[in-house]
Amino acid sequence: MSKIDYQELREAAEKAMHDDWGFDTDLFYELVEPSIVLALLDECETLATENAKLKTAHPQLFGKAEGATK
Repeated sequence: MSKIDYQELREAAEKAMHDDWGFDTDLFYELVEPSIVLALLDECETLATENAKLKTAHPQLFGKAEGATK
């Protein structure tokens, strides 16, 4: 599978929402193939799992970091 170009995907999504005619979805639908959506979902799941492991392994660090953002 090819590498996901996040910037290109973001720009296409923004254009699809803000075109003069209401929508410009052609480029967006060209870029958003089922394989891309599945890869993004896999990446989200992997990051969530890694985040949960880090929170479990280092609860004090996460507590301090979360407290600093409040």
